[in-house]
Amino acid sequence: MVTGMSSKRIRSNYHKRILEWLIDSGGSVSDVAQALDLRMPHASLALSQLRESGDIIRDDQTGIRGAIHRITAKGRERLELDAIACLERYVGEIPEGKDAIVLDSNGPMLLLGYVNNAPPSLLPLPFDPSDYDSNGELISIGNIGVRWATVRNTQPRWFDLKSFKPAPRQELQTKGTLEDWTEKNQHIIVVRAYLFNFEKQWNLAPGTWYSVPRNVSSLPNGLSDGANLLGKVIGSEFQIYPSQSIHANLTSKLDTSLAINALSSDAIIIRDYPVKRENKSLPIGLIDFWIRKQHPRMDDEKIMILQKSVKSFLSDKGAHNIPISIQRALIRDFGDCIWSDEINYQIDIKGFSENGASSLIEYFLSLNTYDVIVEWIWPLNPHKKTLERLIQSRICRLLITKSGNTSDISNSPFLLRSLPKIGQVELVISREQSIKIELSKKSGEILANNVHDYVPLDTIELNRAFTGDGWNLGMMTGSTMNYLEREKLWAALEMYPGGDEDWANRTETDYPLASWIATPSENRPLRWVRIKENLPNGWVELLPLKETPTRDLFEALSRANPEWQNEVLLEIQERFERNHEELIGYEDLLKNPQLSGWFSVVVLLCSNKLSIDFEDLIESSLEVWLDSPRFAIKILSNLFPISESETIPRQRNLELCLSASKVHPKDSILYCWGEFVDSLITNNPISLEQSRKYMDILPFSWWLNQGYEWLKIQLNSTSGRNWLSQKYLPWPAIISRTQGEKCGPPGYQETFTTKNLDSDDLLHILIVEQGVGRDSLLDTYEMIFSNEQKQKLPLGRSHPLVCLLVRDSSQWPHIDISILELGDKDVASLLFARYYRECLLND
Repeated sequence: MVTGMSSKRIRSNYHKRILEWLIDSGGSVSDVAQALDLRMPHASLALSQLRESGDIIRDDQTGIRGAIHRITAKGRERLELDAIACLERYVGEIPEGKDAIVLDSNGPMLLLGYVNNAPPSLLPLPFDPSDYDSNGELISIGNIGVRWATVRNTQPRWFDLKSFKPAPRQELQTKGTLEDWTEKNQHIIVVRAYLFNFEKQWNLAPGTWYSVPRNVSSLPNGLSDGANLLGKVIGSEFQIYPSQSIHANLTSKLDTSLAINALSSDAIIIRDYPVKRENKSLPIGLIDFWIRKQHPRMDDEKIMILQKSVKSFLSDKGAHNIPISIQRALIRDFGDCIWSDEINYQIDIKGFSENGASSLIEYFLSLNTYDVIVEWIWPLNPHKKTLERLIQSRICRLLITKSGNTSDISNSPFLLRSLPKIGQVELVISREQSIKIELSKKSGEILANNVHDYVPLDTIELNRAFTGDGWNLGMMTGSTMNYLEREKLWAALEMYPGGDEDWANRTETDYPLASWIATPSENRPLRWVRIKENLPNGWVELLPLKETPTRDLFEALSRANPEWQNEVLLEIQERFERNHEELIGYEDLLKNPQLSGWFSVVVLLCSNKLSIDFEDLIESSLEVWLDSPRFAIKILSNLFPISESETIPRQRNLELCLSASKVHPKDSILYCWGEFVDSLITNNPISLEQSRKYMDILPFSWWLNQGYEWLKIQLNSTSGRNWLSQKYLPWPAIISRTQGEKCGPPGYQETFTTKNLDSDDLLHILIVEQGVGRDSLLDTYEMIFSNEQKQKLPLGRSHPLVCLLVRDSSQWPHIDISILELGDKDVASLLFARYYRECLLND
């Protein structure tokens, strides 16, 4: 149905064409005139009129001549009102079997409407609507197929079919059946498109309805005649096989890897691999080009002599010698590598300089034999000519640059840019044309049967979630990965714990975590060496302790959780205690800033098992450890055991530790220990706050002898009672020790003095507020009170038999090892030890 012309239409054809052309980006007067085939005066006048109406603006910062014009929000609104006017004029009753309409046409610039379904960014258009049936199938004999267009870089707009008012994007509905033309058809999607090959005119007039062609066989030239599948056009089954060079500027590492993998078949890949490749091999022929860069003014004869001597030196180091300056320059430009006459198809540019990489590219350009994919990680301008030669050559499949603008390299046939969603890119064909692609996945991959939204965040979650019969998804919290990363990880999890070494090898470069999980346990030590820098934190714990070399375990410690650190330290400690001589082989770690602290910990843990020959090593390790005192409780207890007599080296180490403790944070274990020992040595009183700090930070075994007095002091203050209620301590086991028991902090040996336990001293326990510490305190009071009153043994809260601790052991019932399975472990241990010594041994 055709209605009267709306006042919303843009009446000037020049104005409309210019506004539509400026949708994609700005342009000068000459750009507009050339692109739209207008005379300069006409273009200049039209732009002037559009500026006056506020539809465009001009950037005058660099002068009026050559100034860039850009469309304004008002200009875009004017184009949208024009589109709505086209809808009002041409869209009425939809012909049966048709699902698209031509709304406007200005040369290659089209305005199209699609019923209910948003089209992909690559559009097939019929030469003649009568060539296709209602399902979009080709029916005419002698037809000439389809024309192609691309959706321009503007969002498709949804409109209500009845009111032509803007509507939100709708879910896709079914296609190609009679049900499409029922009451479900409530929306029309308006898109702006740009024709391929406009020199061949498209004769569909505005208002023409047609069926979208389906099952088309050939895409536009350059998009379908290549050998490698880059990906599919998003929202379609159109597969893109580019035949021309692509210049990519991708913001995502995953997009980079996917693009490289998609185009990598039989190509030489020159890239900055995520994981450093071992035994890097380079073609020795590139030395010819490198030498010329090194000595641009040297005559040809001398160049050839130098090239020959350098290549001879690299291929057989004993045959010729070359100046040290050249040897250093080789290492500077290429890093550590092996030189060979063979071509390595995977060349890692880690350690390269831009000069070395440029020489490598020039070498392959000279061969003109191998297709190449190049990742250029340096500035563009210093090597612009080389990169332009590469992108214009027949051997370049893909050039990926990391800095500068893609426009810095001229004449790139295609440009590739990342889209916000990982794995999706925009292939830019020209200023006006681009298509949105989902990058293909490497063929032959093992895919996960199920890809869940969550994955294990670390080894701890993996172990908790793994049940043997499947995975407990409720134990997984990792949710930051994109779909492709999750897919790889779930493929790896489905192989766990047995793994698949071949699959792990194939995925190591691009998906190191998935590779790590899929690696059989016995092979992980070797893979750790290769990919440790690329693994996220929390996954080193999959290393098998027994099979992993000691030095690798040291390197893994800083990335492990505390529980695994304890296991690693115990494993290394056992190795050194079994073979003291092995320890000497690792003395160099004391000079390693990253590992010296961990090595010193192990040495000090072993110190009481080492002979006098290791005293210097122990002292050196202690000096290192005091800078960063890890595992302070274990180390101090090991250095100054309460059961051994004092020696001169031990006394010297004690003085060193006490002196160093004073410079550490006041809430650290080392500082509190040093302050406590110093107070005991000098017989200085300990304040309420100090005692509370010591009880909070230091093991109670270090202050057993002071525990009862400290408890009474805390009970006599409000702040002390509040603190006691919120701090759990096994008070019955602390105050009920045996007379003469050895105790005290490391470095200050004491013997426990039996206290005169009186319930009146502890009466304030009854007003301690509810908290985690209250049950233990109540047990302490009832234990003493019931004994004083000669009452029946109460049932304890922290342990059923806790009240036995203050009663004569002759009254105790029979106790066996099962007591250790009940209640507080410290109370249970003391009960068992007392029963064993006082009841079994004395009998």
